[in-house]
Amino acid sequence: MSLYLVRAQYTPEALKGLLARPGDREAPGREIFEALGMKLHHIWYLAKGEIVCVAEGGAVNGASVAMVVIASGGLCNATVEELLTTKQQLEAMKAAGEVAAKYRVPGASPT
Repeated sequence: MSLYLVRAQYTPEALKGLLARPGDREAPGREIFEALGMKLHHIWYLAKGEIVCVAEGGAVNGASVAMVVIASGGLCNATVEELLTTKQQLEAMKAAGEVAAKYRVPGASPT
């Protein structure tokens, strides 16, 4: 399983609702992640009306979470990004380096 950085922004309507009836939204958020097969590790709130989460699961699970939160109408601009460890990044750089050395842009003359 991979770790994902999940970000979303409250809609103005949702923020107005939270101001009218303040409440901790971590438990409902955790329920969404768990219902879709993910483990929510942490959730933070940024003063600009954005939430940031670190969750564990698969790519399809993460995409499903984004779809649910956007469809709810309470959040928008949701993004889900897989987090790589520095070891995974090193593996990616090595693999990319091998291919990049052979890659030619369209229209480039062969060498």
